[in-house]
Amino acid sequence: MAQTRRSPAEAPRPAIEELFTVEQAAAILQLSPKTLKDWLRAGKLTGCKVGRLWRVKPADLEAFIQASRRGHGAQAAPRHIR
Repeated sequence: MAQTRRSPAEAPRPAIEELFTVEQAAAILQLSPKTLKDWLRAGKLTGCKVGRLWRVKPADLEAFIQASRRGHGAQAAPRHIR
């Protein structure tokens, strides 16, 4: 039985998840790209840098949206004034 060899270009590749650009993620959230970059730098939204450019995983964007929805539904505890 002869074995066939695959060239590196033909080797199966792992699935790479799609990443949103800052502009795409900002459009989904209806924000300016500058605000989104500020949130990424502050750690409010999870992202990664590819070179000098930020990218956001769809799963991270969805988690952020879900967490924001939960946060808006809860009422703040009353503050006691002394």
